Amino acid sequence: MIPSSLTFCLTFDIMTRRKNLFLKFINRTTLGVSLVLLITSFTLIPFVTPEKEHLQQIHLSDFEFPLPGEKARFNGFVETETLFTPVPINQGITNDGRFLYVSPDHHTIEKRDIRTFALLESATHKDKIGGLYYDAKRDEILTCSGQYITGGKAFISRINKNNLSQIEHIDISAYTHHGVNAIVRTGNNIYVGETAVGHDSLKKSWYRFDQDFNFKGTVYSHTTEKGSYDWQDATVYKGIIYAADHNGFVHAFSILKDGQLVSLGSHDSQRKYTEGITQKKGVFTIWKRKTGIVSARLK
Repeated sequence: MIPSSLTFCLTFDIMTRRKNLFLKFINRTTLGVSLVLLITSFTLIPFVTPEKEHLQQIHLSDFEFPLPGEKARFNGFVETETLFTPVPINQGITNDGRFLYVSPDHHTIEKRDIRTFALLESATHKDKIGGLYYDAKRDEILTCSGQYITGGKAFISRINKNNLSQIEHIDISAYTHHGVNAIVRTGNNIYVGETAVGHDSLKKSWYRFDQDFNFKGTVYSHTTEKGSYDWQDATVYKGIIYAADHNGFVHAFSILKDGQLVSLGSHDSQRKYTEGITQKKGVFTIWKRKTGIVSARLK
C-alpha cells in the first residue's frame, strides 16, 4: 500500500509534468502558427520595390506601371559615349536587336550593323520617312511623316525590314492638325506625335490608334511659352514612351489605362537636336544632329 503523502507527491508531479507538457505544446503550436502566418504573409504579399511603394494606396488596375509621381519621375539620361560620327543629317532610329534602321534624310531608310554601324542596305521612298519604330508583333518597321505645317497631310508607312520596301501607306490626315513624325507601338496601341516647324507657337498632340490603325483619340497636347515641342522620334522601355523633340529634349510619358499619356518629365540634351532615339535592354541610343549617335542610360 502506497502512503497517502507519496500518492499526493506522485499525483502532483504527474500533473505538473502534464501542465509543463501542455504549455510546451501550446508554445510550440503558437510558434508554429506564427511561422505559418509569417510565411503566408511573405507568400501572399509581394515584395514592394521602392519605385512602386506609392502604388499600394491606389487601385492598380487603373494604371500601367509606373505611375506619374515623385518616385516615378523621369530624371533624365547619363550620356556615356559617342558611338558613331559624323552625322550631317538625321531623322529616326530604331533596332530589332540585330540591326539598326535609320533615316538619314526624309526619303531614305538604311539598315546598318548594330555594332559597327556599317551600311548593309538602303532604300529611297516617294513617301517621306520620319521617326522609326520596330514593331515586334508584325516584325516590320513603322514610320510616319507628312507636311509640317498646320493642316498639312499626315500618314503612317509600314516598311518591310528585310528589303526596306513599303508595305502600306495609311493616310491619317483626317485626325491630325499638323504633319507627324514620331511613332511607337505599345501592346495593341499605336501612338503618333505631330510636328509643325513652321507653326511653332501652336500646340502639338499625340494620337492613339489601334493595331489596325483605327483612330482612337487625342491622348496628349502640349504648348509652352517658347513654342510647342515638335515630336521627332520615340521608343518604349518598360511601358514608358521616351520621345525626342526638335528643341533638344527627351520626354517620358506614362500610359494610363484609358490610353491617355501623362508626362513624367523631360531631359535637356544640351539643345543638340535629339531627332532619333531607340533602346535595347535599357541601353538607349540617341541620334543627335551635329554630334552623332550617342549611348545613354537612365539616371
